[in-house]
Parts: sequence; structure tokens; C-alpha cells
Amino acid sequence: MVILALLPILFLIVALGFLKMAGWKACPIAAIIAFVVAVFCYNMSVPIAISAALEGVALACWPILLVIIMALFAYKLTVATGSLEVIKQMLTTVSEDKRVVFLLIAWGFGTFMEGMAGFGTAVAIPAAMLVALGYPPIKTIVACLISNAVAPSFGSIGIPTTTMAAVTGLDSSVLATKVSIVSFIPDLIAPFLIVICIGGGIKAIKGVGIVTLLSGLALAIPELFISMTIGAELPVMVSSIIIMAVIVLYSRACKSTSNPEYKFDIDAENQKAVSFGEGVKAAMIFILIFVFLVGTSKLFPFINGPLASIKTTVPIYAGPGAKPYTFTWVAVPGVMIFIATILGGLYQGASIGKIAQVFKDNFVGLRSGSE
Repeated sequence: MVILALLPILFLIVALGFLKMAGWKACPIAAIIAFVVAVFCYNMSVPIAISAALEGVALACWPILLVIIMALFAYKLTVATGSLEVIKQMLTTVSEDKRVVFLLIAWGFGTFMEGMAGFGTAVAIPAAMLVALGYPPIKTIVACLISNAVAPSFGSIGIPTTTMAAVTGLDSSVLATKVSIVSFIPDLIAPFLIVICIGGGIKAIKGVGIVTLLSGLALAIPELFISMTIGAELPVMVSSIIIMAVIVLYSRACKSTSNPEYKFDIDAENQKAVSFGEGVKAAMIFILIFVFLVGTSKLFPFINGPLASIKTTVPIYAGPGAKPYTFTWVAVPGVMIFIATILGGLYQGASIGKIAQVFKDNFVGLRSGSE
């Protein structure tokens, strides 16, 4: 029975990993396999199985798919306004080493996005930025997934841990501390796996071993301390800021010639210095994403409460233990990213028509599978 339950996942592994089947083909087949197994092997009635599938579609579309679409919209508008080139120049002033910049964005900024928003933002936004900077798409996505393997316990201002505490009746600080202890070693290992993945093997660690270790410690130690003293809401969010600070400070203090294999291909002589104002303008979309996600999070209940109350509750799944599914229409990361992207794009000089065209091209590209 266990094998039967795993059959849809095993099919996806084989179809995507070995048969190289397109995801939009493999996933519906896996869903059909899951449906057949549920009905014929676990005696689930067809109507209940259909209702379960519909609730899965609802969850996939809102809020998860929404976040992915809007994250890509944000990155593409940043490209369209020319701001990404400015961001690239700023990042290369931190380090010319692609491995260090990757750690800064995927491990530092990605962990920040997880602690702040969750729901796929920690993978979608950093991956989009990194691919635009010239990193290989597949390796980038895999490395960002590795980066996001340890932080979700405290994602979205600690929702998974605080929810578990509420359901089990455990003290949230005690539970958060236990989670941090379990996560301590993975927190140290994950940055090394990221470098190995994006650098093409263990050899990639040479030359960046110290900063990689420090970036792991910058998550593990503060996360444990904050869990013990404050609770489950801020361990990852605060630690991520420490990660980025450690990477930047170490890179500035220990300037060294980057391994040519991992050096950004940039003409340093003709590279224009980026002023503070230009940097803020170039990063405005991401600055507003940060401001909106934090401002509408549970850290500010007087804002989050009214926005979260704008919702629709619909009964979808009809099986045992069924609960109505809630669509929260405003206080979700995807909507905040959408609003921030439009306002940031206007600030960067994009017209309404250009923003609309980028949004249309993004949606059409995703629909046609050309992304």
C-alpha cells in the first residue's frame, strides 16, 4: 500500500528526471494516477476524490501559482526598465565571485523572503534575479530549492511553527527552540550544497569555504538564540539580515582575486559607479515588495487584520475532516508583489502601457510554456 501511495511521486521522478517529459504533461498524468489509486486502492468515492482534486487546484492557484506569476512579473519589469543591469553592477561591487553573489541572493535574500512571505517567494524571486544575472536556469532553481530547504519552519513570520504550537497546545517558544536545534546542522550544510550545486562540484568550495561556513553560522546561531528568547515569529527573518551583512562585510574585508572560472564577465574599466539614488531607483520594486510584505504581515496586526478579513470561504473538499477552503483576496504575497511591481515600475519610469505589455507577455509566455 505504501508503494501505491508513492506511485504518483515515483512517476514524476521517472518522467521528469529520466524521460525528460515536460512538466505540463507529467503532472496531469501523476494527478490521474493519484486519483485512480485513491478510488480503487483506498476506497475513496469518485465525488469525494473529485472534490479533493478541486481543492488541490484551488490551493495551487491561490496563493502559490499567484506568487510565482507575480515574482516573474517583478523580475521581467525590472529587466524591461533596465534596472537589473544597475542591480548587477551593485552586486558585483560586493564580490566579483559568482559563488559569493549567489550565496548573497539565494541564501541571504531568499531566506529573508521565506521568513517574511513564504509561499514560494523564497525560490521564485531569487531564482528570477539570478537567472537574469546570467546563472544557468536549472542549476539556479535547484540551488534555490536547496537554500529554501531549512527555513520554511519559520516561514511567513513563523506561521508553520506557531500553527503547530496552537494545534498541539505546546508553548511556541519551546517548539521553536526544538526546531532550531534540529535545524542547526542542516543550516550549516545547506550553503555548502548551494555552492557545490551552482559551482559544478565539490571543487567549487575552494576559495569560498570560510564565507560559506560563516553564512551558515549566521543563520544557525541567531535562529537558535531568537527562538529561545523571542519566539517563532522572527528567527529566520532576523537571521537572514545577519547572513547578508556577514557576506557583504566578509567580502569587503577579504578582497581576493576571484577564480577566473567563477568570475563575473564584466569590463571593470568601463563599469560606471552606481550612486545611492540610482541604486534605490533600480531596486525600488524589490524595496516595495519588502515594505508591503512586512507591512501587511502579522507583525502589524492593525493592518493585517482588516486586509485578512477580505476573504471568501468555500466548501470544496467533501470527505472526512473536511473544512471550508478560504480565499484571502488581499493579504497574500502575490497581491502585494503585484501592487509593489506596478508602483516600482512607475517610479522607474515605465509607462502604464509598458507595464501592461510586460504583464501580458509574462502571462502569455507562461501559458505557452516558453518560459
